[in-house]
Amino acid sequence: RCITPSSNRYFIDEMPINNPMHFAGFHSVISNDLMSEIYLFASSFPAMFSGATAAVISINTVDEVERFGGSTDIGLISATTLISTPINRDRVTEYGIEKENAGYFIVSGRIGYLSLFIPLFYELVMDETLESIPEYWDYQVKAKYFLNSRNSVTILAIGSADYFKILVDEDDLEPEEGDDPLFSDLDFQYRQSFHNQGIYYTFDTGNFRNKVMVYSSWSDYYTYVDAQ
Repeated sequence: RCITPSSNRYFIDEMPINNPMHFAGFHSVISNDLMSEIYLFASSFPAMFSGATAAVISINTVDEVERFGGSTDIGLISATTLISTPINRDRVTEYGIEKENAGYFIVSGRIGYLSLFIPLFYELVMDETLESIPEYWDYQVKAKYFLNSRNSVTILAIGSADYFKILVDEDDLEPEEGDDPLFSDLDFQYRQSFHNQGIYYTFDTGNFRNKVMVYSSWSDYYTYVDAQ
């Protein structure tokens, strides 16, 4: 049996995902600020990760938000942002009504904009026009609400998309002298995306903890090649 890096299994809060990286290495599909722990099981992984044929990479996300906050990172090829806020509710005590933390809400995402700067840089340095370039984006939404001191419900939704953006102008489609005729009229399109949603119910007494998860996963792969 041949084991390759693609055989590794990735889990986000115990929910499996098929595409952990944009274009196999540009960026993770999960915001760095959303991650809290990463566990690597090279072998002998727990039974809840059944079905894996190689290593298991398990990523846990932030599970506590005490105050409103966020972060933004703007780079040359992409920008990412994260916003988190606690969910407060009133609680009646012997001293009156007080605010208590009843959960949280987190939203984050990344968008790539390679087509804004890279083609210009490529043309200035190489003196050639870049005809296509990869684009990508992702999102993560997580919300948790405590029904009471022992029971809580968590919702997690994550997704990403990778695709090639064709930058060729219609006027540039005519073949020039010396061009390979095989590629003079070639149309190539590529897109892949996934959207996962999970709902968790957790019962926790402090000494005993049980979690039930239900999740769905939708993946889309599209490749189109037309050569005339």
